[in-house]
Amino acid sequence: MEHIKNIMKIKIFSIIILSFVVILTSCKDGTQDVTPYGPVWVTFPNRDIPNLISNNIHSISRGSDGRIWFGTDSGGVSYYNNSWKRDVEHFECWFYGQGGRINIPKVTAIAKGYGVGTWFGSWRCGVTRYNSASQDPWKKYLPGEAIKSIAVDHLYYGDVWVVTFGDTYCIKPLGTEKDTVLRYFSQPLLSGSVNCVTFNPVNKWFFFGTNAGFVYLNDNNELGDYYLTGPNKSTVKAIAVEYSNTVWLGKVYGLTSFNPSTNVERHYPEIRDVISITTDFYSVCWIGTSTGLYQMKDSTKTAFTTRNTSALPSNRIQSLYYDNKGNLWIGTDKGIAVYNEKGTQL
Repeated sequence: MEHIKNIMKIKIFSIIILSFVVILTSCKDGTQDVTPYGPVWVTFPNRDIPNLISNNIHSISRGSDGRIWFGTDSGGVSYYNNSWKRDVEHFECWFYGQGGRINIPKVTAIAKGYGVGTWFGSWRCGVTRYNSASQDPWKKYLPGEAIKSIAVDHLYYGDVWVVTFGDTYCIKPLGTEKDTVLRYFSQPLLSGSVNCVTFNPVNKWFFFGTNAGFVYLNDNNELGDYYLTGPNKSTVKAIAVEYSNTVWLGKVYGLTSFNPSTNVERHYPEIRDVISITTDFYSVCWIGTSTGLYQMKDSTKTAFTTRNTSALPSNRIQSLYYDNKGNLWIGTDKGIAVYNEKGTQL
């Protein structure tokens, strides 16, 4: 009888241990891990989404309202929680051209703003700010300007840097909508040859891609520059930055990374005709070109094209954006794709 009791004690103890192991492996930080991840790739062609009024995606960013915004040939489109909305009215731009009066609501740049603002750049209609907390949420700046790129200090001061086909501007909010001041930044380094701009929230630096390299504006409002030389010299069309302050330059001929703090630079001449670029802010850089999508991870290059990735709508990658769920949003001239190696969370 004592032997049977010992066996029962061992069985009960084993069941307790097994249950404890199951609880440990199924819980993380006190919550059950249900891994609600979706497929690695998701594609959104406009034939399946009535509000995605154009497949030609020029820009992508998360807005201050939490929505993912897309700039298209036919206005702005936003996505949130499986819901798509479109806005054409606030990006309409009427002007007289060949054939009479023309309307081109083409949104070329989007950036999350400070507080509740979201900033949009248009092809011929200047800059539009959307402020969801205002009674008059839409406000216009720089009418008639063609906007290339926008970057915003969305954490500290709210400065908005705007790159046009002629000049570079700074919109400096002073606390209220009425006090917002637009001033022209007349430094020679930032006039005429700037193509793109990005912001590093870690050190508050702005980086401007130019025809010969990049210019940076540090947190003390001091300007510095980095010039490309020799065979690596090429117009910078897209720019992104990492936590370490490493700057990635997407060029007409090649890809370059450079860190102004360490002076370490690397060149990848085989990646050409770069249109868009982004990073996960730590170790992964994504490069959109006219011939496909590239990933640079720990010095390893991986290419994604329509030949090896059926989820890509096109090889022309015009815009890239990481959201706060780790999804990479990919805008092409034929629709939108989303990639997340852990499974998309939409």
